[in-house]
Amino acid sequence: MKVLGLSLLICLLSAYTVYAAPGEAGVNSPPGKGLAMTGEPKLQPDFTHLEYANPKAPQGGTLSLSATGTFDTLNPFTLKGKSAQGLNLVYDRLMARSWDEPFTLYPSIARSVEVPDDRSSITFNLDPRAKFQDGSPITPEDVIFSFGTLKEKGRPNMRQVYKLVSDVRKSGERGVRFTLGPGYDRETVMILAMMPVLSKAYWSGRDFEKTILTSPVTSGPYKIASVDPGRRVVYERDRSYWGNDLPMNKGLNNFDRITYDYYRDELIAFESFKSGNVGIRTELDPGRWSTAYDLPALKTGEMRKEAIPHGRVERAWGFIFNMRREPFDDIRVRKALSLMVDYAWINQNIFHGQYKPAASFYPNSDLAAQGHPSADELKLLEPFRKDLPPEVFGPAWAPAASGTPAATR
Repeated sequence: MKVLGLSLLICLLSAYTVYAAPGEAGVNSPPGKGLAMTGEPKLQPDFTHLEYANPKAPQGGTLSLSATGTFDTLNPFTLKGKSAQGLNLVYDRLMARSWDEPFTLYPSIARSVEVPDDRSSITFNLDPRAKFQDGSPITPEDVIFSFGTLKEKGRPNMRQVYKLVSDVRKSGERGVRFTLGPGYDRETVMILAMMPVLSKAYWSGRDFEKTILTSPVTSGPYKIASVDPGRRVVYERDRSYWGNDLPMNKGLNNFDRITYDYYRDELIAFESFKSGNVGIRTELDPGRWSTAYDLPALKTGEMRKEAIPHGRVERAWGFIFNMRREPFDDIRVRKALSLMVDYAWINQNIFHGQYKPAASFYPNSDLAAQGHPSADELKLLEPFRKDLPPEVFGPAWAPAASGTPAATR
């Protein structure tokens, strides 16, 4: 049976860390301890699997997916060329995200971390089991090489953060310490923890900025099985993957093969799905979702159409005004603009009733305001009551309900 899921919104990087007590130089977290943007990670160091993963999930089979356009490189970390879909399957990172928390990382290549209270540095202690797919161990030298290469030749978002590191050096037998310089913030250590690790032995002597269509040495749960440039890429589960037993991976990476077939545009990709060449399709077009899926295969049970709530933190969509500039510095102007938009009419007539207005900068997350302020929040707000709008002390803000077109005018 083919399954179709609807996913209209994606996730937002927001907020949850290992802290040292004030004044301490750092804390060596136990193996399994997570790293959060603020507060404490949800999972304890002895967790066995992510809460949304089924550790007893069956393994096997082939997942057939579609992609649009083309590709000409298997290196996703440089600007040159257009990289193939799915390359995240072949690269491990120092730490991996848990997608049911706002922004929390758990051990992957790094078995534990050390972070001081002011987040001015981070030390990664590598898992001695970590290895590349050619069997060679992942070493501190590989981490230092990866950092230097990506800082100099990586994508601009990597360069922007990595340039905040003032010093990087080996620490002990299996550790790497990054010391941060001016301009760093609380998120810098989080971005460093998501760094992919490249094989120094493989990339030394190669031009990192050139497009490549031969599989590099990587360390992830899948390896590249075959490539038809611009048309198809096939990934195969690495049965000897070093991280199979990591709590972060339990219940994940279950397909034996994952294929991406490329099509010129979404219309052709949709026709391929209808003909049975693609096993699952995520529909992002509310119009097509509402009008184009009256298919015989749905009636016979060969295909299933389902809107699946994803449960992840969503990305905030919309127009965000610069409140430091006129006329948006006037709250009355912002309120007037909000009241002018007949969202219900737009949603029904343009988006087929599939969208809902955002009520927070952090939709679908614990950071979104709900109900009334808590006692602790009121304690923080009370000294500023005379300077704040009365609404701050009432129920959480919600978008204004749309009226009739005449009322809107």
